[in-house]
Amino acid sequence: RQMSELVRQFPKLRWHRYEPIGAARQSEAMTLALGHPAEPHYRLDRCDVIVSLDHDLLGPGPHQVAHAIAWARRRGEAAKDRGRVRLHVAECLPTLTGAVASNRCPCDTSRLGVLAQAIGAQFQLPGWMMPTLREAEGRWLARAVGQLRAHHGRSLLAVGPYVDPQWQAMAALVNERLGNVGTTVWYSEPIAAADDDKSTLQALAADMSAGAVDTLIAADCNPTYASPDALGFAKLLSSVRQRIHLGLHADETAQLCQWHLPLSHALESWSDARAVDGTTTILQPVIAPLYASRSVHQVIDMLLGASDRAADMAVRATWRAAFGDDFDQRWTRSLHDGFVADSQARPFAVTAKPAVPAATAPPSDGVEIVFRPDPTIWDGRFANVAWLQELPKPITKTTWDNVVAISPALAANEKLSNGDIVEVTIGDRKVRGAAWIVPGQAARTVALTLGYGRRAGGDLAQGAGHDAYVVRPSDNAWAAPGSVTRVNGQIGIATTQAHHRMDGFDFVREVTTKNPRTPPPKDN
Repeated sequence: RQMSELVRQFPKLRWHRYEPIGAARQSEAMTLALGHPAEPHYRLDRCDVIVSLDHDLLGPGPHQVAHAIAWARRRGEAAKDRGRVRLHVAECLPTLTGAVASNRCPCDTSRLGVLAQAIGAQFQLPGWMMPTLREAEGRWLARAVGQLRAHHGRSLLAVGPYVDPQWQAMAALVNERLGNVGTTVWYSEPIAAADDDKSTLQALAADMSAGAVDTLIAADCNPTYASPDALGFAKLLSSVRQRIHLGLHADETAQLCQWHLPLSHALESWSDARAVDGTTTILQPVIAPLYASRSVHQVIDMLLGASDRAADMAVRATWRAAFGDDFDQRWTRSLHDGFVADSQARPFAVTAKPAVPAATAPPSDGVEIVFRPDPTIWDGRFANVAWLQELPKPITKTTWDNVVAISPALAANEKLSNGDIVEVTIGDRKVRGAAWIVPGQAARTVALTLGYGRRAGGDLAQGAGHDAYVVRPSDNAWAAPGSVTRVNGQIGIATTQAHHRMDGFDFVREVTTKNPRTPPPKDN
């Protein structure tokens, strides 16, 4: 509401939105499959069979809690007389979802498209041809497709949001043919505000490059750090005449602005938000502001010409229009319940349209670099939170740093061990970090996690790990061909992997052929 009013008051204003880890590819896929943007919702508790192509349904992200609850209800022990759910996963990196899979196939990211095309061909989608599969891929495909067919209306095909949109669109077609739409998957209008070509970060960069931006206000975002280095955002920002930053921290973007306005923390602010199922909540502060800060809504009200009003006035104005004559009663009830009644997203009828997949480049013989959000500090916005830095990452159990995750096969080929410094190259851009061997990772896949290598934004955030945004491509933000080479040196990485070993009192002991017997432990 506020931004719409701001655009009406200032016709030359442009509102650009950017999420380093967003759902742009998923939105593109839904438009390709359904003809318009939509939000897919999965009901894991209704599934007898789940097939996932690089979709970490149980892993970190906004849907994790909802999916975990549904999975716990259905996985076998809780759902009596229905048998154990069968989970088939093909993925390039080990994930929490892959860790509980009945049938897991590690494959490089370029092979995911091959598997997707094979699934489309198996379901006889028009124009989808059967590719040549490797032996392990063929076995995985036969079991996965066989069980999808055997559980019509009780199955689910999920393709990850980082995968090529045409492969994601294929999943919508297959789920419709299997009768899953309305039972294990349903679609609603998009939860987040819809973007267009004029509201992207690339469009803003083009305007700045053309000298068309006189004043730029960065509201609670850090594009100088969290954008592909190839975009050259820092240099472009420095060319803008007037630069204002609103944020919790004096971060990398704030360092390049003439003005930095400290924002109130979310726990000090009034606002509103939507959950992943569309349910709306009115956010209330739990403490009074500790300093003379303002919320982003208060700052926008000032831009609209209003005086420095009370912190809840902007939110009240939005919901006064929505609630109408029942404002007082519904406002009080919403604050009491924690959500606005009957605000969840509603399913709408959709029909998937067949689409012939575009030709894709053959898999390269080199290394494939994939980018993923950090499981604890996400895209870097939580890098100054000590508790999250201390929290072990799933699978690797590392803390306080990000690593260059490599497969055991690649480690053996390059003679690498944990902590060895490696240089990752994509095009003419390079970054160095500590190698970490991850069992179960696809042979030629190298994984970089975002959010580290910060240069500003708090004492805890700065100096830890490497900045993966430096080599992240702007045209394909999730995967790119590259190379990995070893350089001199090592980096000590904190890990909790061996934290619970009972040295001297282990239940399982390692022995060698030279010394097959070990002395019994000494009495305490």
